[in-house]
Amino acid sequence: MVDRGANGGIASSDVRVIARMDRVVDVTGIDNHQVVNPPIVTAGGVTKSQRGEILVIFHEYALIPNGKTIHSSLQLEAFKNKVNDVLIIAAGGLQCIHTIDGYAIPLNIRNDLPYMQLCPYTDTEWEELPHVVLTSDISWDPAVYDSILTEDDTWYDAITDYTNDNISYDVFDQFGIFKPLAVNSACITNKTELISNELHAFQIEINQQTLDPFLYRNNFLQVPTETIK
Repeated sequence: MVDRGANGGIASSDVRVIARMDRVVDVTGIDNHQVVNPPIVTAGGVTKSQRGEILVIFHEYALIPNGKTIHSSLQLEAFKNKVNDVLIIAAGGLQCIHTIDGYAIPLNIRNDLPYMQLCPYTDTEWEELPHVVLTSDISWDPAVYDSILTEDDTWYDAITDYTNDNISYDVFDQFGIFKPLAVNSACITNKTELISNELHAFQIEINQQTLDPFLYRNNFLQVPTETIK
């Protein structure tokens, strides 16, 4: 699971331990449930990308063998990966991780939670697959990235003028019912139309343009141009 509520990674049964560190950590969960002194490890597993299977490597993970690996979004992003765990269906997100060396790893959504498909690598896969490192091997300290906005008065001043032109606040009526946007077909003709009133006259020119699908490959995980068309 790729978890924005976790501040450190946990390696489990779906990855293989590459190396053990001489350090341990305590892992605390819901209701202060605690796992005491699991070792810090470097682990690896096989996953899919837009370029085929790759062997992903995770440094500075706590080893808890029985269960599923948990990835901290912060820890991945601290290594300059881009974690876009926003759903494609509901929110128009990318639902993948873009690595610093150009791979895109898809995330599966199950019960509203994002997961990276993983399995332990074999000796053959270690030799043959590309190695993609996803976290730093420097001792992980999530507190380095603390940011307390509630104590930053400049943030409140900056956000007062915040607007998002992509959001419409007038699409629901007073009862919460969606109001369809009405299009007046009389406003635009196939080519041009003269719109006038007592003061002004405007001529609207509608020009069709041919878009080059190659220019949009970065927005579609580098799929072939024919697919984008």
